[in-house]
Amino acid sequence: MAKGILAVFDKPPVGRQALSAMWTPSKPRDPWFGTVRGGERSAIAFVGGDRFTDEQEAALVSLGRDVPTAPAMLVKRQAGDELTCGPFDLPEVFHFECPTTGEVKADGKIQVITPSGAAAWVYPDGWARRPLRTPAAYNVRRF
Repeated sequence: MAKGILAVFDKPPVGRQALSAMWTPSKPRDPWFGTVRGGERSAIAFVGGDRFTDEQEAALVSLGRDVPTAPAMLVKRQAGDELTCGPFDLPEVFHFECPTTGEVKADGKIQVITPSGAAAWVYPDGWARRPLRTPAAYNVRRF
């Protein structure tokens, strides 16, 4: 990273999920998008709303769990292709509650039900995948 420049790694969340998603044939369903009920639309994201998405509630019912009392954790992820940021900025952060299945890997990862209703492994600190710590402009090789 350039001398004298400090990137803020843990940006405050901007909402639950972006207002729009990019779908590709090779990746037909992004697990981090679901049907948010009762949320408001900010400039770039859905904010607030019911605790779980429709798909998460359907997955809980199919597992025989009680939706209102289901254990959950706050999951965070940085925006991917759905939101662009400048080369000197870090991506926006989204956060949402995900019900846990109770399974934990030896490395500490916890299995959750994503907003799309699919199961996924997240880090114990709540990150869906390890976040970028430096802006993209500083991640280029210098020869």
